[in-house]
Order: sequence, then structure tokens, then C-alpha cells
Amino acid sequence: MSYYIKEFKDRYRYLSNFYSSPFQINNTNYKTVEHWFQSQKTTNSREQITIQNAKTPALAKSLGRKSQLRTDWEQIKLFVMKEGVRAKFSQNPRLKQLLIETGSQKLEEGNRWHDDFWGIDLKTNKGLNHLGKILMQLRTEFQEKIDSIPFLIELWRKINLGDNKNWVLFRNGTCVIFTKKGDQLVESALTLIKGWGPVNVGTSSADFSVITLEHQPGWIITCHHPDILTYVSPEEIPFDEINDTNGNIMIGLIGRQKRDLDGRVPVIVHVEDNRID
Repeated sequence: MSYYIKEFKDRYRYLSNFYSSPFQINNTNYKTVEHWFQSQKTTNSREQITIQNAKTPALAKSLGRKSQLRTDWEQIKLFVMKEGVRAKFSQNPRLKQLLIETGSQKLEEGNRWHDDFWGIDLKTNKGLNHLGKILMQLRTEFQEKIDSIPFLIELWRKINLGDNKNWVLFRNGTCVIFTKKGDQLVESALTLIKGWGPVNVGTSSADFSVITLEHQPGWIITCHHPDILTYVSPEEIPFDEINDTNGNIMIGLIGRQKRDLDGRVPVIVHVEDNRID
């Protein structure tokens, strides 16, 4: 067996972002990773819907290139790609098993269209291979059954948000809490996190405070909205770089960064709905 998979074609075509693999993110359906990735290039809802509904991934790519590019795209595009690839494989068990069965082989998106960011340009044999790296990272997670989401869900329940409260948890540990009864938890949470999550230094969105948890490991980071909180675990803290003076500041900055990412690329991982019909 070769130790490399150098192109995502033939028997390995399922590794391509163009491969048909329906999945959902935030209750929205996507036909391929390419549809998801290209639709996230813009914050224009009409353009997003047009790209999502494109008949082919090639058309989605073409439309994405013509869309109004969001100003923070370079900052978030790696995370956007990873979330799309994660959803593709985690929601399609057959594809997930095929990825796991590649074992420890190095995955390279060798291509002839000179993409040396996501893959390897076969003409020069050079490239950063970010798509291949994402696939290998997720393969390791699947092989070792690494999943922090169940822990986060139980932690938020223990923190205790109360039996009568509803909340929505995002990928990076940010929780939107609903203290009043209302409909459309997902839509409301997305609106709140998009509006209050992104951080702009020099504004109130950059403010935070740090709360040390008493009965659980870690910290809760508040922001300028009282119902948006972010969890930071001890594993995320570079303890060799902090001291009594800068400790809370560094912990808060890590939490703020996580909230910022959840605000810019919101991916819901759990909805706690305690409403009584």
C-alpha cells in the first residue's frame, strides 16, 4: 500500500469537496462541502441562498468567486473549510468509515489547477495542502473518537442554566442563553451570536470579565451581552506564559477569541429546549 494518497480522484474521489455528500449545518442543507464553503464567502443572504441552491459544486464555486467577499474571509476560511469537511464525514457514516480506513496515509490534494494553498500543485509538487491537513486532523479525531461536544453539553447543564432555561451551544464553547420563553431558538441564537459575537477592538465588543467555576474545571468569559457566555478549559491555557498579574487577562482573551470565531462562523452543536408544549 502506498503511504500517500496524492489525488482525490477515482477510488478516493470521496475526499474531494465536489463529492456529493448531503449534510446540514444550522438547519440548512448543503449538497457538497463546496456549496457550504463558497456560500460562506459572503454575508449577503441572497447570494448565500443562490450558492446553496446551485445545481453543481462547479457552479457554486463560480458563484462564490463572484460574490461580495466578506472582509474577514482570510481570517476565517480555514475554520469554514474544517467545519464543512467535519459535517460531511460525521453526517455520512459510509464516508467517515472510508476516511478512517485510509489509516495513517498522508492525504494530499494533488491538482493541476495550480492551487498550492488547499492542495499540492502537481506541476511544481509544492503546496501548503491545507485541505489534506484538515482531512488528516479529522481522521485522527474519528479514529480516536475525540469529541469535546458531549463534555461541553454536560458542563453547561452542570453550570446550571436551570431546568426552565433554553440555550444554544456553538462549536467553540459559546452559549446563548434564553431567559424568557420564545419561539425559534436556532434562528434567535444565530441572530444574537452574529450581532454580538464578533470582536472589534476598541469597542464594547472587546470587553470581558472572567468567572472561575467553583465545581467544574475552567472559566466562563462574559461579554457585552449578558446572555452570551463562553467556556474556556484548563487545557486551552498556556500556563507557562501566565502569572498572577496577567492570568485573568490571558484567559479572557482566549475566551474572547473563541466567541469572536463563533460569531463570525456560527456552527450550532446543541440546542437545549426545555419548553413545554
